[in-house]
Order: sequence, then structure tokens, then C-alpha cells
Amino acid sequence: MTVAAKLDRVPKNIEAIQSCVNTYSACCPARLIPDAHGKATLDRSIPPPVDIAVLIGESVYQMRSALDHLAFDLVKLNPSSVPLPADWEEKCQFPILTKPLKPGQVAPLPYGCFKNLPGISTQAHTFIERIQPYYGIGQVNNCLRLLSHLCNIDKHRHLALTRGRTQVSEVRTWASGNQSRSWMPLDHGAEIDKGCIIRV
Repeated sequence: MTVAAKLDRVPKNIEAIQSCVNTYSACCPARLIPDAHGKATLDRSIPPPVDIAVLIGESVYQMRSALDHLAFDLVKLNPSSVPLPADWEEKCQFPILTKPLKPGQVAPLPYGCFKNLPGISTQAHTFIERIQPYYGIGQVNNCLRLLSHLCNIDKHRHLALTRGRTQVSEVRTWASGNQSRSWMPLDHGAEIDKGCIIRV
């Protein structure tokens, strides 16, 4: 129940984040400051509200915590009834590895390589090993990589998870009469053609 309650908070936080983003976009629209040469500088000097970063940080924490609950329960099952280290509860956590444990080691890593998961079943090990980010492919693998990255940012960079960006659309008309449109996310201070369409 605890894990479900933690994960239930994530979609609620996402709704709150979207509400904050919408309010921010409406109150602090991006502006173009033109110059005399047909260019303009993007002005987005008002930063996003800190509530966005706090809600993102909480969501990241809840998702990471849910994985650690899973790891704890897998070790606690101890299907082989092996003696567990006395301090296993303190060290138990779900592994998220962007590279194998030792230089030159290649995947798949052998059973027992996750020292924080003593006594888990071979099936659990196989599943956890298969979804590790060090494989570099796979939707779950890449989601775990992103989760780990966001956790590290949230822990070490005082919730600096957000920045105000603006989407700019540019339509080009070629000599043939064909047109192409491209979208680019730009930061405050970017120089763009005044003919571009701004979308926040």
C-alpha cells in the first residue's frame, strides 16, 4: 500500500506541474526585443516558479523510493534461505547502473553482482540486470537512466531541474516554392529572425 500511495502522487504532481507551467506561460510570455539589423533577442528573463522544481523533485523521489521498496521486498523473500548480511536492510537499494561494475566487464553481469541485493532469486536478478541503463537500448533501460540522472540533479544541485525555454517556429520558402517548417527550443538571450513564430 505504501508503494502504491507513493506512485499515486506522481500523476497528481504532473497535473500540478502542468498547471504551474500554464500559469507561468500566461503570466510571463516570451518577448522579442528587435534590433536594427532584422534580428531579435529572445527575452525570457523571468525564471519558472520554484514550485515546478519542487514537484519534479518529489515525483523523482517517489519513483526512486518505490524501486527501493521493491528491492527490499525481493531480498526479504530470500527464496534460497541463504544467511543475509547483518546490515542488509541499511544497504539494500535498487541498482541503477549506467556502466558495468568493473572496467572491462561486459553484460550480462553474473548472478551475485548486485551486492545490495543478497539472496534474491535468479529470476529477479535476470530481470533487474536486463533493464540496467548500461545496455544503452530499451525503453525501460533509458527511463531508468533518466530517473538516475534526475535523482542526482535533485540531490546535488538544489532542485535546479527547470529552465524557461521557448519554442520558435521558422518557415522557409525555397526557390521551387516548397516550404519547410522547423521547431527549435531556445533559451533566454537567443538571437533569432524576427519573422519566426514564437510558441511558449
